[in-house]
Amino acid sequence: MGLPPLVDVAKVLETQTAKDLYKDAIQPLAVQVGEIAGTLGRGANALLLPVEALIYGADKLKTKFLPDLNKKLELVPDQHLISPTIIIAGPLLESLRFTVDEPELRRMYVNLLASAMDNRVSNTVHPAFVEVVRQLTPDEALILRRVNIDEDLFLSEVMGEGNRLQDQFTQFCIDAGVANPDLAGSYLDNLIRLRIFTDVWLSDGKYMPPGGNEYGGYGPSVETTNERAVELSNFGERFLRVIA
Repeated sequence: MGLPPLVDVAKVLETQTAKDLYKDAIQPLAVQVGEIAGTLGRGANALLLPVEALIYGADKLKTKFLPDLNKKLELVPDQHLISPTIIIAGPLLESLRFTVDEPELRRMYVNLLASAMDNRVSNTVHPAFVEVVRQLTPDEALILRRVNIDEDLFLSEVMGEGNRLQDQFTQFCIDAGVANPDLAGSYLDNLIRLRIFTDVWLSDGKYMPPGGNEYGGYGPSVETTNERAVELSNFGERFLRVIA
């Protein structure tokens, strides 16, 4: 059993303007895309129908994106294949126009769209995931692949005791094979901003009793230790499960 039939773009967008757009701009492109998709399997072919207007660079889709997507969908049993919701597929294919030549980002989009077309996991695909990928650099995609491989990320630094967290992350980036490890600081800031990583500051107080030394006596005090920790957020874990 293949994918269910999908509605035509002009039927979904019921304004006269949309119909004129379909006639003048989308329909010719649909023919071209249809010819490309006809050489592929059931998944990619059906996928293109509701999003024809967003497809750009059909030749690149033919050689780079669609074959990878189709290969991924071949692993999904027919009974679990569904049409992707337009709130995922639409922004994804629009963003793909600018990243189809970047292998790591393209891989993320393939996995994201394939997950959206598998009813066993489609409910885990958040619309924000497309925007997250859109705001990643290829180096940051490599970092996240490394996090998936390691299945854990926890960096910590006790203030004033050396072993800086920034140095730990720079080494993590080098191990991930990034092209620009000198930008590790900005990569870390961006991954925290996107809420893939969470940045936690901890403070611990220890009571110090009164005492004395050769210089005289001293009263009780509290010794404070400040620690910074970076780890994968709940949102980040869900994101990586989808794009892994």
